[in-house]
Amino acid sequence: MNCIVFENVSKNFDGKNVLNALSFYAKQGEMLAIMGPSGCGKTTILNLILGFLKPDSGKISAPKKASVVFQEDRLFEEFSALSNVESVIPARQNKEHCADILNALGLEDLKKPVCKLSGGMKRRVAIARALAAEADFYVLDEPFKGLDEDTKDEVIAFVKERLAGKTVIIVTHQRDEAEKLNARLLLLDKNGTIIE
Repeated sequence: MNCIVFENVSKNFDGKNVLNALSFYAKQGEMLAIMGPSGCGKTTILNLILGFLKPDSGKISAPKKASVVFQEDRLFEEFSALSNVESVIPARQNKEHCADILNALGLEDLKKPVCKLSGGMKRRVAIARALAAEADFYVLDEPFKGLDEDTKDEVIAFVKERLAGKTVIIVTHQRDEAEKLNARLLLLDKNGTIIE
């Protein structure tokens, strides 16, 4: 069963055609990596999947409940790393696994306000928050940017393990990230046309 489907989807902004009759799918439990040059419509695709934008034509099918890592961290700056991650867990649910996820991503001082953390640490908190949420699918928009190579490899390995069997759409500029995640690649040209 296909989880996310684009059927001849087109989107224009101020008369400029960003996506033109784009069709692709992501199967249930599959990780799909979208790559392409800046301006080819990658983030537009994510916004359409998430329902932030409506297509001008075509049809999109996607589950309702998503967990997202945005390009910006979008954290509660005065809250601790742990509180940020716990914020996506319903009050009635056990939150013990939140600290485990943060620790697995190399974060140990979980009580410090995130405004006092480095950029790379904030990025890992944003990833941890998305991984902690129970969702129908996961959207990761350049999730590993700002991480040094060693840290990035460790985070990729954990994300791959944690999201195994989940439906994941990831936007990346690095082919090796897609390969390390064992993601199927959707490669777009500068006009938003699929070339691979």
